[in-house]
Amino acid sequence: LLSSLTGETLDLRSLESHLSWIGCISHHEASKLLKYKPTLASSMIDKFLKVNGSIDLGYSSRELLIDNTGVGIDYNSDEEKVNHLITWDELEDVIKKKNACFTLYDDGSKPWQISTVSATSKRPAS
Repeated sequence: LLSSLTGETLDLRSLESHLSWIGCISHHEASKLLKYKPTLASSMIDKFLKVNGSIDLGYSSRELLIDNTGVGIDYNSDEEKVNHLITWDELEDVIKKKNACFTLYDDGSKPWQISTVSATSKRPAS
């Protein structure tokens, strides 16, 4: 069973049939991404900003899109919006859970807590 930021639980088999897993973050990555939020108002020339960040617990860096709602990895030109992986409010919730990591999905679902993070290695631990 997995648990969401809101405390909901869901059977993993049921979850896998509905969602496409995109990444995993902890409070470390969430804190770095949240630093972009104050710069948005003053620098929103386009509909979004391109930044480099990690959505795999810091193992790599990739281009991310941020806007006034949150963070995504692609832009839907038909709807003229970023397809969000996580909102700013959800990032703030992830930061509060310092010993956990959360999967990110590409369908707008809330991040789900999948494991705790080792205090020693800062890597996922069961």
